[in-house]
Amino acid sequence: MLMVLFLLHVPGINVICGLGTLAVPYAVHEGGWLSLLLLLLFCIISFYTAMLLKRCLEVSPGLKTYLDIGQAAFGISGRLVIAVSTETNNDTPLVFTLVLNIFNFA
Repeated sequence: MLMVLFLLHVPGINVICGLGTLAVPYAVHEGGWLSLLLLLLFCIISFYTAMLLKRCLEVSPGLKTYLDIGQAAFGISGRLVIAVSTETNNDTPLVFTLVLNIFNFA
C-alpha cells in the first residue's frame, strides 16, 4: 500500500515542481520587473492570510475545517459561502476538462 501511495504522489509532485520551474522564468520574461513585484506582493498576501488562519485556529482549537472557521466568523451564512466556494473550486476543473474533451472528440 505504501508503494502505491509513493507511485501516485511522486509524479504529481514532479509535475507541480516542473510547472513552477518553467512557468516563473517565462512569466518574468514576459512581464518584466513588474511581474516580480506582483509575485512578491502575492507572497506577502499569502503569508498574511496564513498568519490570520493560524491565529484563528489558536484562539479556537475546536475548529477543524474551513467550514468551521467560516461559521465561527460569520455564522451559518459564512459556512454556506465557504461550502459553495469550496465545491465550486473543486468542480470547476472537472467541468473544464469535460468541455475540452468534448471539443477534442467532436
